[in-house]
Amino acid sequence: MLLQNYNDPSALTRTGNNLFNGFDAAGPIGGNALTTTGNLPGTNGLGSIQAGSLELSNVDLTSQFADMITTQRSFQASSRVITVSDQVLEEIVNLKH
Repeated sequence: MLLQNYNDPSALTRTGNNLFNGFDAAGPIGGNALTTTGNLPGTNGLGSIQAGSLELSNVDLTSQFADMITTQRSFQASSRVITVSDQVLEEIVNLKH
């Protein structure tokens, strides 16, 4: 398994299904793209590959649920404020008549 680092990763273009094009435009570091010279995992600043391991999620579910509940409660409170202000305005209009 080989890894590749690029001078300009933004020059890579997505083609779908985790595939990319534009390797030459991105400027491969360490010579030609995907040759064994300088592209082995764990060398020249490249990461390593761990087969059979699971990647952890970068989302903190407890924090996300707490934020969602807070947002929902804020929405409910705002909705009640609008309802009450609408009722107050309706009362004011009725008092004038």
